[in-house]
Amino acid sequence: MDFAELSSMIIRSLVNNCGKLQSVEVEIELTPGLPQMHFLGLADQGIKESIYRIRCAIRKQGFKYPRSHQILVNLRPAHFKKNSRGLELAVAAGLLAKTGQIAWPKMVSLVYGELSLGGEVTEPEDLKLFQPAAGEVCLTGSFNSEEGKTAGTQTKFVVSNLRGLKAPQYVPAQVENHKWQRPREYSAFEWSEEQARWLQIMAVGGHHSLLAGASGIGKTTLAKTLNSLLPPPESKWAGEYKTYFDLPSWRPIAVPHHTISTQGLLGGGVPLVAGEITRAHGGILILDELLEFDPATLEALREPIEEGLIRLRKRNIRETFPAQFQLVATTNLCPCGDWVPGKKRNCHYSKAKCLSTFRRVTGPFLDRFQILYFVKKAKNMSSCSDSMRSQEILAKLEGIFEFQKGQYRVDLNSRRAENHLEVSSNLIKLHGLEEVSPRRRISTLRVARTLADLEYQEVIRSHHIEEARLWTIFPFQALKQGSPSAGPFD
Repeated sequence: MDFAELSSMIIRSLVNNCGKLQSVEVEIELTPGLPQMHFLGLADQGIKESIYRIRCAIRKQGFKYPRSHQILVNLRPAHFKKNSRGLELAVAAGLLAKTGQIAWPKMVSLVYGELSLGGEVTEPEDLKLFQPAAGEVCLTGSFNSEEGKTAGTQTKFVVSNLRGLKAPQYVPAQVENHKWQRPREYSAFEWSEEQARWLQIMAVGGHHSLLAGASGIGKTTLAKTLNSLLPPPESKWAGEYKTYFDLPSWRPIAVPHHTISTQGLLGGGVPLVAGEITRAHGGILILDELLEFDPATLEALREPIEEGLIRLRKRNIRETFPAQFQLVATTNLCPCGDWVPGKKRNCHYSKAKCLSTFRRVTGPFLDRFQILYFVKKAKNMSSCSDSMRSQEILAKLEGIFEFQKGQYRVDLNSRRAENHLEVSSNLIKLHGLEEVSPRRRISTLRVARTLADLEYQEVIRSHHIEEARLWTIFPFQALKQGSPSAGPFD
């Protein structure tokens, strides 16, 4: 048969574009010449190396490799750099079908699999991150482990080697039933009345908060406990998250080390990949020891905090990653770590030195925190009648979450616009909110909306705003003056 007379073979496969799997057309053409394979369409070195695996696998499996034709493989669209873990199966299967050595399965619309030198085919791990269109059937390899068998949610044709292309095994899609498992490691912890109130406000409203206080007082534990009190994830979020990372058992919690680079936190590189703020999408981003982070890295967080996404550009490639996270940061108040708000400093640092500690954090970034909470050492919980266990807090919050659903809330309170908070101008004037900055005013109204939710109230009332000021205005003012009060419960 004269292969040059055959029409081009066009099949669909997947490549990596900006950290996501994108469908591409693989066009295969045979022309007279030396038996060499050439990739067109900005294939990277990894794809070019697959030439040798494809040739060796075809011969090892007993098929014939063209001896008097060169093989042209065109990847469309051709305007971006491509790398792929499973493109080689598409090329091998397309070449065998074009040369008449196998019959192409009619139902197959997508081919993606890794080849060994011996011709064995395995399913790439990143295939589960691809969201197939309705009715789309993928031809891929066998599973690497038993765990992989339970992860598939796509209708597939599966082959263990190239010879299996003659009769691929049909595997119907499994019904996805992801079970969320709420973290329990902090369920037995007891919290003071003030700490429990902070946990309730943060879990219901999704606010950004800075925890400040002496070292070893439990700020990080308090922040991590918050994740176990959040409402279960929504299916929409799960679909977004699977595009970039494996689904966790609960809402994600990212705790990057303070030495992380701006690119590692926000994302970037070639190709563009998501950073830690996208890993925290739908969950919590904890910046432990805030003042140890690079100030430039913190400043770069300002826009993602406000917009809930990050826009990146590398050369001629643009990509937008989701980043709607809840930010919780922890920090000491003094270089020695022993200064407790409301008490006299007993270290050798001067007052000016203590106040200068916060100068590494600029005012605009600090203003992104809606709540500033000065954490104090908890009293003996066994003798405190107002203490609450995490389980008791969660039991109260479950009813609040149902109340919010009944109000048809679309956004978290932390992101609601001022004109959607339904507060009369008289209340704003009564509590002096016209005298503060617009950001502080909106933060106060958002927290007031959360306090109203905690009381199953549809309307924000005066006492809600009054308490909200204790979380959103007074602590920031006290911090600037250098004499922070002990907290809203004093």
